[in-house]
Amino acid sequence: MCVKPYFALVIGAPMLANALRSRSVKPLLVPEAVVAAVVVLVYAATVLWGFPAYVFDYVPMLDVAYLPVRKGLGELAIVPTVVLAASLVLMRLVAELESARWTRAIPWLAAAVGGGATYFVQGKGWTYTALALITFAMAAPLMQFRLTTMRAAPAIATSAVLGMIGFYLLSEPASFPVLTRHVEALVEQPRLLAITDDIGIGHPLVRQVHGTWVGDACAELLSGGAIWLERTSRPSPAEQAKLDKIVEFERRLLLGDLIEGRPDVVLADSLLFSQSKFDWLAWAEEDPAIRAELAHYRLADEVGRVRILVRQP
Repeated sequence: MCVKPYFALVIGAPMLANALRSRSVKPLLVPEAVVAAVVVLVYAATVLWGFPAYVFDYVPMLDVAYLPVRKGLGELAIVPTVVLAASLVLMRLVAELESARWTRAIPWLAAAVGGGATYFVQGKGWTYTALALITFAMAAPLMQFRLTTMRAAPAIATSAVLGMIGFYLLSEPASFPVLTRHVEALVEQPRLLAITDDIGIGHPLVRQVHGTWVGDACAELLSGGAIWLERTSRPSPAEQAKLDKIVEFERRLLLGDLIEGRPDVVLADSLLFSQSKFDWLAWAEEDPAIRAELAHYRLADEVGRVRILVRQP
């Protein structure tokens, strides 16, 4: 909740359901809720006091170039609908016809609904943003009913369905490049940097190769959003000026990373939000100073969508 405040919906939904069931506000004032609220408020105050530039400079850029990049409601509705429906069906299969058992399941289902709400709020449709939704939707049928009371067939069906969901969530897309062995073959424990809007290009790769991340940011998310908006909408002159300023801001960050970080390996992506073709290396080299820094690198390998540049002696 400190990092993404809307995750309060995951906790708040079951608390609210409990308050409505008991017709009392006491469930909203339990000690752990008060402690959580205090922690979040202290964290927010610390950020505001210690890192005002993040609040007053960076967050407005997120609002302009990143938050508007969303999937449509129809696309976003698929995952919550399927997951919650599957949870209800599995609960019906394993439940005895006792209302008390369903009552005990309500908080878990409410937390899953709260997780679905956070999935909608984030709006990107990425699997990890559905973590709370899927976790609590899976927990509802399993944790509320003892396996000893389940008939064999429903128990097997429940385990199989949940196992397939878990396998899908843990599997990487077939098109995503596996870079570990390619980078390790070029440089041992490299200083690493990526030019991309995809966090997954550099992470967890940098840990897998025991390297050091030298970027100020995990990816060029702001520039990716700005480019996406330019492609998919018609920004007004004022809006275009804001987008251009944001792109220039991230190019300055990238230049600083190249000069001060002196990465051994630079990964250059060729997709925009993993959907459409976009040459991130050409984007970077539009800046003469960045182009001069990248002249110290040679193309050492190309794996799928990613070009691997290695610093020359």
